[in-house]
Amino acid sequence: MSRTLVTVICHKDRWSVELLCRTMEKYLHPCDVIFILNEDNETANILNQWFQEMCMPHLIKKFNVRLYRKFQFWNIEDECHLTQPEKEGWVDQQVLKLAINEKIHTDDYLVLDSKNFFVRPCKCIDIKQISPEPTDWCEPILKNWITTCIETFNFLPPEKSLRLTQNTTPYVIRTQSASDLIKYFGGVSSLYKWFTIEARKDKHSPAEFFLYEIFTITHGWRNLGEVKQNCIAMWEHMIVRDKMTQQDFVKYFVRTFRDFDVKVAGLHKGLFKYWSHKEAMFILKRLGVYDCIPKTPSPFSAK
Repeated sequence: MSRTLVTVICHKDRWSVELLCRTMEKYLHPCDVIFILNEDNETANILNQWFQEMCMPHLIKKFNVRLYRKFQFWNIEDECHLTQPEKEGWVDQQVLKLAINEKIHTDDYLVLDSKNFFVRPCKCIDIKQISPEPTDWCEPILKNWITTCIETFNFLPPEKSLRLTQNTTPYVIRTQSASDLIKYFGGVSSLYKWFTIEARKDKHSPAEFFLYEIFTITHGWRNLGEVKQNCIAMWEHMIVRDKMTQQDFVKYFVRTFRDFDVKVAGLHKGLFKYWSHKEAMFILKRLGVYDCIPKTPSPFSAK
């Protein structure tokens, strides 16, 4: 059984995108791959030129790669209800992860963010969905979003705490369910308008995977997952709140590889200001991707 890999990319994440592509060349078995350029037309042209020069050489021999742009899914007129400051790529990319279903030819697809990269040999199908857990951990702004989704689908949740999969990547989406969700809203343009309006309501934080999963629950299908963890995730709070040192991160890597056999890591851009380039190379070497370092200028602190 095959699976398509999907990643939404933007101009400011070029270093991370190149790292992902280089690790795909090293570790990922051949599969269908889709990148969506989440920029206006002018910036998308610049991003596409960079991608063809810096990333495509690492992909062309192994993967069937297709590139799309956001305005292939909705029109610029569909954004007229937003002011310029409200036109955020962070929100657009969430809708694109669902809208891409119309271009998928496999039963499901694996969504990665540009912060993700491969750290062990694998096939796309090897990446398992993490299992849903009670949403007690959610902050109030996420709980408000969950309530909005529940009300939108006229869903009567169980008396016990609702169990949902973490709103993180890697995330597996069933192609037919994403298509049904788009149809429920009356098309991509309608979903885009609904999503962008709801996402900006006071005390709301949008989460496309919560929207998708609650929809699947209400329509009689859901992915209950197979693993507790499918990624070595590195977040800003690990340094700021948890005071993790570089050696602490290495110990975390060892435990996660041992306990969950993960194939993917994720380096959040919030860490860029805390690590020097040398410190970042130390981390990437321990993850087995030192030979995949991008040629794109490093985003890490120059300290």
